[in-house]
Amino acid sequence: MMPSNGVVRYFCIYALVLVAHHSGNAQTETTASLSGLVSDMSGAPITGALVMLKHGPSGFAARVHTNRSGDFTLDGLRVGGGHTLAISADGFESRVIGPLAFGPGERQMLDIVMERPGGGGEEVHRLERMIVTARRDTSAAGAGTVLGERAIEEQPAIEGSINEYARNDPRLVLLPAEDDTYTELSAAGQNSFFNALQIDGVRLDDAFGITYNNLPSQGNPFSMETVEAVSIDVSPYEANRGGFTGASINAVTKSGGNRFRGSAWYFWRNEKYRAKHPVDGTRDPFDSQTYGLTLGGPVVPGRLFFFVSYEHSQRTEPAPTPGFTPSAAALDTIKDATATYGHDPGDLVNPGNQRMEDDKYLAKLDWNITVRHRLTARYSRTRGTHPIFADYSSSNVVSLSGHWYESEQNLDAWSAQLFSRWSNALNTDLKIAHQRYSSDRNPATRFPQVRINNLEGADGGTGSVYIGADATSQLNTLDTRVAQAAGSVIWTPGAHRFSAGFDLQRNEFVNNYLDYAWGAYTFANIDNFINGKPSSFTYKYPQEGRSPGVDWGYGVDAFYMQDVWRAARRLYITLGLRLDYPVMTDRPDYNAAVEKTFGLRNDHTLDGAYTLSPRFGFTWQGGPARRLQVRGGAGVFQGRAPGVWMSGAYSNTGFATLTNTKTSGGFSPDPDNQPKGAPSAARMSVDLMDENFHLPEITRANLAVDYKLPWLDLTATAELLQTWTNQGMAYRNINLRRTATGPDGRAIYGERLTDAGKSTFLNRVANSQYAHDQFADVYLLTNTSGGDARQVTLRLRRPVRGWWGASLSYTNSIARDVNPATSKTGSTNFSTRMSLDPNDDESGTANTQIRDRVTAGATFRFSLIRKFQSTLTLYYQGHSGRPYSFIFSNDINGDAADRNNDLFYVPAGPGDPAVHWPDPAQRDAFFAYLETNPALARFAGQVVPRNSERSKFQHRVDLQFAQQIPIWSTLHAEFFCNIINLANLLNPAWGRFYQVNFPFGLAVANGKYNPATNQYHYTFTGPPKPQSLQTSASRWQIQTGVKVRF
Repeated sequence: MMPSNGVVRYFCIYALVLVAHHSGNAQTETTASLSGLVSDMSGAPITGALVMLKHGPSGFAARVHTNRSGDFTLDGLRVGGGHTLAISADGFESRVIGPLAFGPGERQMLDIVMERPGGGGEEVHRLERMIVTARRDTSAAGAGTVLGERAIEEQPAIEGSINEYARNDPRLVLLPAEDDTYTELSAAGQNSFFNALQIDGVRLDDAFGITYNNLPSQGNPFSMETVEAVSIDVSPYEANRGGFTGASINAVTKSGGNRFRGSAWYFWRNEKYRAKHPVDGTRDPFDSQTYGLTLGGPVVPGRLFFFVSYEHSQRTEPAPTPGFTPSAAALDTIKDATATYGHDPGDLVNPGNQRMEDDKYLAKLDWNITVRHRLTARYSRTRGTHPIFADYSSSNVVSLSGHWYESEQNLDAWSAQLFSRWSNALNTDLKIAHQRYSSDRNPATRFPQVRINNLEGADGGTGSVYIGADATSQLNTLDTRVAQAAGSVIWTPGAHRFSAGFDLQRNEFVNNYLDYAWGAYTFANIDNFINGKPSSFTYKYPQEGRSPGVDWGYGVDAFYMQDVWRAARRLYITLGLRLDYPVMTDRPDYNAAVEKTFGLRNDHTLDGAYTLSPRFGFTWQGGPARRLQVRGGAGVFQGRAPGVWMSGAYSNTGFATLTNTKTSGGFSPDPDNQPKGAPSAARMSVDLMDENFHLPEITRANLAVDYKLPWLDLTATAELLQTWTNQGMAYRNINLRRTATGPDGRAIYGERLTDAGKSTFLNRVANSQYAHDQFADVYLLTNTSGGDARQVTLRLRRPVRGWWGASLSYTNSIARDVNPATSKTGSTNFSTRMSLDPNDDESGTANTQIRDRVTAGATFRFSLIRKFQSTLTLYYQGHSGRPYSFIFSNDINGDAADRNNDLFYVPAGPGDPAVHWPDPAQRDAFFAYLETNPALARFAGQVVPRNSERSKFQHRVDLQFAQQIPIWSTLHAEFFCNIINLANLLNPAWGRFYQVNFPFGLAVANGKYNPATNQYHYTFTGPPKPQSLQTSASRWQIQTGVKVRF
């Protein structure tokens, strides 16, 4: 494997060679560009006009002359405001326009018309009229949103995460993940793993895929106080854009200027600034503090500038919403039983020592080498720890604090970018970057994982409790290194803007991971736990001379070319072609037994599984004063798959570890002394990639109409966005042995015990679900073309001008997929898909489909204190609840999945021949319940489709108030108050959030398959647990703070 410094050295040489030949990339996401056409009243182009754009804060000035077509282009411009434009030509009067502001990746278009004022023989012309089209990237017709510095500052937000700001795009929605302490950002119906996060145009997301928010840190990998602008793109058709199938989110950091400027801030909140617990009415311990500072200025005025920042945050975490609340008696029994083993299982609530801490550092240099060359370099670092409440909020289960673990995450990243303008028509850009990210899990206890089922609940139902160390955290460390390099050239010969370039990325992963390293036991009830009689057991251990750690990597080399053509004065067309070529030279250890048994090699990789991506986009402006804009396009996009999905092929080869599932010796509380069984009889667990496996790939298209209304500076937009899956992710367990087909068409695996009269009657015979005795679960990572998505968006916007601005949007969405692919391992991705047959490719409603979403925002600027600005921002989001499925409360099909994932069959009536009711009283209770549940009753005689239901519609209103306060001379402070979930503050019954917890299945009844009669034996113990109240999201919170600018 090429070491990381070797990768960087290789990139440097390769990039320099390409730049030497003037080859490279199109407009990058860290800068902006300005293009225009200068003509006279007759439409004739004006050749040789001098166009100069000056950036006031740094003094940097870019100059260019118009060509024979009257066109000009200025690339590599700084993001943000403070720009002024001067235009002059022989015989014409000079004119200065400004101030102008640019967003990241934005290409503004100026249409400049010069006319002669009246007056006979005058020979001096004056710049009399200028028509300015400043729509975001006029040449790119895709869907997206840009937030400038003021919009970021005025956004109600308390977590400091870029995802809070990205939700401003109507096609993106922020959703609770496995529990309501985490959120995931879904874009265009895709899950958060398929988004790409960039800082200064350099990818900085979770390449391995172990965080739910796709961020390589505890919170944000950088302070939002350092951000100049944010762009959110869902369908950018520029050929230089790739690496995502959800959204591309890019943050551009601030830079220093000719004046010393800085800020310092302090934000805080605690339980006094938060609603009482909505269930028990208590104020659980909670404290959050954030403070930091920035400073920027000149090192050499006009030439070299610096910008630095530091931010520290700490928070005492309250426990999230429990998926199950055991009775006090059940808790006492668990604690008494574990005490006999010398173990303290912990508490149901946070004992107070679970605290998140995070430190963020950033340093940046900007060097105006000459008027034609500019270099920027950045270094950032984060250090953080965070408590993880494993198995606390999943449906019908909960964990005690001894089962939780602490996640420690560290990130170091640097980048450098060189912008060069060689002539009026030729520009190049070179970029190189590196990041190192490490993550360790530290369990709270050294004790095997224990799950105890059928415990009495505080509400009268039953559920499960986890104690001991989480099975996936008993040995789990990660070190990730990512190296990137990109080069670019842009040539503008008249009405065309040609670009070509490359973008190279290498990922290296060192993952020491072994689940079940200390053992995991399941007990049918508390009595069996007391007596040490587990119903199932799993223990994995390294083979002699082998290590569970893996060291592997892969890369993607992208090459592209593009033309942006001004086909007519009001028509822009983008044509591009991109090649993404995966490079994966590391191969898993070959296991001949896998190929002999299944006919598949386990050492396949995605090396060479390329994607050729054509892109097309257009923008046309028309109507009076160009109020109408029609835009659209289509393109193929290759995304990235989290490294953790492919890492299983390297760590689970069948050689490194062995798995024992036999519990003849009962329960062993010693994590270092678990029963290994007979090594010769131990089954191999294997993950492998399909020989034709590809990274995620979609085709996406949009068509939109924008119209600037003749009043209040409002712009109305109607847009259709359509996504088709070309290469989706799918998992199959190829060692499952199908033994029957149930009366509802369900795949049945394994044999059943026939000891009638015993509690084990019709239970699956241990390991009988496996087709081959040498193997346990064998998960194949493959592709599927099933799935699509569609979003229809209506939007009305007024930018903040004068004293107010507002926006209103509605988005209707449909999203379907085959596998939600929201988890980390093959087993969990396989198990968390609700299905009739877990090995089929049938698509269904996606977990991330939010059918209806409404957003509304308004910002008002005024002065409560004379000459000092007051700002009030309100933001409303209302959307359909998350989908969920009706499922069985047990493993009816016998696939031994980690979670209950079998879709429920609704009996057609009490006499349905497919169902047998051993207890008539339970049958009558079930049908009485069915009469009260029309959502379930409508599927009588059928299997309920995946995600057929939705949680309750959700409403949330957030508010921010900011007030400038004079301190001394020009020094002033700003007082901030953010109120999250304002409606809940006004009325405790409002602003409450409900959903069925992960993996979004609502268990209805227990079922067992009887092969002798081809029937299901049903057990119904009471109505299903209702949707869970999300206790964190359902409470108002107030964060106050102060910021001093100097």
